[in-house]
Amino acid sequence: MEQANILLVARSGPLRDALTRIISDISCVDHLYPISSPLLALKILATMKPRLVLFCINTPEEETVEALEQIKQIAPESHCLVMVESTPQGERARCAGADAVIVGNVSTRQLIESIQSALTGASSAQ
Repeated sequence: MEQANILLVARSGPLRDALTRIISDISCVDHLYPISSPLLALKILATMKPRLVLFCINTPEEETVEALEQIKQIAPESHCLVMVESTPQGERARCAGADAVIVGNVSTRQLIESIQSALTGASSAQ
């Protein structure tokens, strides 16, 4: 798998710190860019062109949905993986443009597998 840039959209805090450590250890990740706002993601997508945009469950749902609806227009080559707390949130994320959804708590291994799957363009859900 070739090297990939990932945009991590998550509020600052322990969850983002943990995700940053986990993602940084994935061998195919070239650069990881953590930001705190889904709407900020839209502003930097056109220039950065990440292979994967990972939205964390701790970002505002409305902003995440708004961003998902626009990402495919700005950077159609970017895949979107969204972590959510419930199945209805996951369905809403998919309808808004998520390529894959992780519902609820998952193990580190499952998270890494979902990220690797998204980086190769395969859709998945937990």
